[in-house]
Order: sequence, then C-alpha cells, then structure tokens
Amino acid sequence: MAHFEQCLHITVHAGETKPAGSIWKAVYTLNAERIGHGLKLIESGKLLGHFLDRGISVEMCPSSNFQIVGFRDNHLPETSNLPVYPLKSYLEKGLKVLVNTDNPGISRTDATKELMRAARLTPGGLSRMDILNLVKNGFRASFAGYELRRKLLLAAEKRVLEILQKEDALSNE
Repeated sequence: MAHFEQCLHITVHAGETKPAGSIWKAVYTLNAERIGHGLKLIESGKLLGHFLDRGISVEMCPSSNFQIVGFRDNHLPETSNLPVYPLKSYLEKGLKVLVNTDNPGISRTDATKELMRAARLTPGGLSRMDILNLVKNGFRASFAGYELRRKLLLAAEKRVLEILQKEDALSNE
C-alpha cells in the first residue's frame, strides 16, 4: 500500500542543488506535503503557484543552505558576490515557509540559531513579524493532528501576545 493510501505525511528534500524539476517530482510523484530546502522553487512561477494553491510548506534550512549552496551573509563581506537567500521573497509571495535545522549535528545548529542565520542571509534582516510568521508556519505545517496543532498554536500565540503586552507596558512607563 502506498504512503498516501495510509494517509502518511511526507517531507521530501528537493531543490537545494537540483533544478525545480526535482521539486515537481517530489510533490507530484511522492505527494509531498512539505519540501525541504526548495531553493530552486523561485525558478518556476507555475510550480510556485501550485504551492500556494495546495498549501505546500517549504522548510528552509539556512545553515545547511549556506554551507552547501552558498548565499550572501550580510555580516560577511567576502560573501557579497553570492546569491541572495530566497526566504524573504518566498514569504512575500505568501508561501508557507518555515525554518528548520536540517541536520543539527553537522551544521551545529538549533532552531534559534537557524532563525538568526536566516536573518543574516536576508537583506535588511527579518522583522519581528517575519519571525513570528516563520514560527507560526512551523506550527501550521506540523504533521501533528489538527486538534494538537491548533492547541499548540493557540498557546504559542497567547504567549507571544503576553510578551508583547509586557513590552508595551514597560515602554509606556
């Protein structure tokens, strides 16, 4: 029995070093709900449209992508000739983008370091809203059941609101 007949969720790593065709295969042959990396998605407007229509998530792995592909890091002048990391443009296009660690042992990273690396690879950095969207997308793209996903997301949103209200109160003192 195929994985999709068992309703198994699947993430496929595609489009990191291979062209956008590898992403097409992952989505339509393997029925992937999430694509790891997806760096070449930018090459195909049609495929990008399918991602938007189907709500397919893209797991960006900034440290791994920087190490393997090479992108401009705003804190390292020697990388100024490298391409711009596509994360921000994916967010602006409305893709369900999240940040992932890929291989924390090799990249020596964690979720916080990945968000920091994503900000360094993004021209102008990432705003608070960008980071909140990335985190929210992580909850939305989770393979946990709907009720658990909803419960966790609501708890996280409540905590973020508490933090923002506390900051606002402190700034008004």
